[in-house]
Amino acid sequence: EKTFDRTFRMDEAHFNRLLSMLRPSLSVDGVMSTRRTGVTPISEEVVLHCTLHYLAGGSYLDIRDVAQVSVPSFYRCLNKGILAVLNCVELAIRLPTTPSE
Repeated sequence: EKTFDRTFRMDEAHFNRLLSMLRPSLSVDGVMSTRRTGVTPISEEVVLHCTLHYLAGGSYLDIRDVAQVSVPSFYRCLNKGILAVLNCVELAIRLPTTPSE
C-alpha cells in the first residue's frame, strides 16, 4: 500500500532525508519548551508531517487530529516547516525577485 506516498507525495526514505536536512531548523530545546509550556514539545517529524500533508492538499482539521495538536499549534508547525524548507541551503530554493522571473 502506498498510503505514505500519497499522503506526503514522497516515499518514506525521501521524507527521512528531507527531515535530516531540516532538523536543525525544526528542533527546539526540549527542556526549556517543557518548562515554558508544561507539555513535551512537538517533534520535528510531526512538524514536517503537518507541513507536507497540508502542502499535498490535506485538510488542516484531519492533519491536526492525526498529529494530535491544537489548531494554533498546527499553524505554528506549518509556518515553521515552510520557513525551514525555504531557508534550507541544501535545497537551494530561490523565489523569483523580479516579474520576469
